[in-house]
Amino acid sequence: MPLSGGNAAIEKQISGSDLKEIEVARNGRISAAHAVGTAIFGREVSSLEIEGSELVSQIDPELANALKQGVSRALRSRQLVRFRYEDGFRNEHYVLLPQGRERVLICATDATDVTQAMLDAQKMMSTDSSTGLPNAAALADQLALIASSQRVREGRLAVLAVYADRFDEQCFGLSSKEQDQVRCELARRLQRQVRGANQFEREDFERVSIVARTDYRQLTVLLPDISTGEDAQAVADRLVAELSDPFELQRRTVYLSPRIGVALFPQDGQDAQSLLAAADAAMEQ
Repeated sequence: MPLSGGNAAIEKQISGSDLKEIEVARNGRISAAHAVGTAIFGREVSSLEIEGSELVSQIDPELANALKQGVSRALRSRQLVRFRYEDGFRNEHYVLLPQGRERVLICATDATDVTQAMLDAQKMMSTDSSTGLPNAAALADQLALIASSQRVREGRLAVLAVYADRFDEQCFGLSSKEQDQVRCELARRLQRQVRGANQFEREDFERVSIVARTDYRQLTVLLPDISTGEDAQAVADRLVAELSDPFELQRRTVYLSPRIGVALFPQDGQDAQSLLAAADAAMEQ
């Protein structure tokens, strides 16, 4: 349906392969539908199925309310209205264009795939490709947030720098795939010993333990709410014992000699950079 008058430029701007359109009267009844689909309704529907029905009967109440308010605003102002709707599953952009005094054309584009692609790219940038663990940049960001939270709460945390000594010697002659198998087993063993590691979906992020790969032969463990240096050292001793067991590959048994350095917040550092540096220094001693 062509748009009227000064809306021609808007029509060109919003036209696209995933555009969905419906026309809604002031009373909320759908008077026409064009290229309808999953956008707006969250399911595949036909024009014949929805024309003449009440908008509120076709979609979830929250979106229906937002659209009804948008329709009223567009008719009252005689101007274009834009808004975005997200419900955890969909991410849709809406443009509402007044069509005379009594009707509004609602145009929706589903941006869910674009949003997911952005999230996937963000995850890729913050994830180590060999082990699937958070990388050094992701760990530094999380550590900065948690240290800030612990500072306010007068809490504690520990950073453990875990170095896989003898990795080059023991893995010499192995293929890249086999070396990655050793790294992945290192990651699994650490996560097995660190309760609730990398559960970033939790709301209390400041209590989430983190296991990250931060260098070629090094992993780093973040332990929030650790009570004492003795508690942190006990965890470190347990990890050393776990990582000292041989790694069985198809062609070879690999023996590593883990070294772990411990840094405590706030006595060894009060920000991410100083804590990571202190843990590295302790590991080298």
